[in-house]
Amino acid sequence: MPSQPVLVDLPDGQGGTMPALVQVTKRDQVCLLDRRDGLPRAEVQEKSVPQEHQEGDRVSPTQPYLVGMPAIGTGFPAAASWGSCRAT
Repeated sequence: MPSQPVLVDLPDGQGGTMPALVQVTKRDQVCLLDRRDGLPRAEVQEKSVPQEHQEGDRVSPTQPYLVGMPAIGTGFPAAASWGSCRAT
């Protein structure tokens, strides 16, 4: 994981709170879990993923995608990763 998880208490819509854990994944997705039972509290979908791999590796046909939370970093061009500074 690219960063540490964050523990939060989210409003539950009924005057109380839900103890939650928020974690950013290496695919720039935000994962929201209920700390009481570890279950996701936003929609997760299993999606097909590429099957190319090195000989001897085993790959899963699907991966979970966290579609119920916003993704960060989507559409971020590679050139912007290194800035646009040039030596003059």
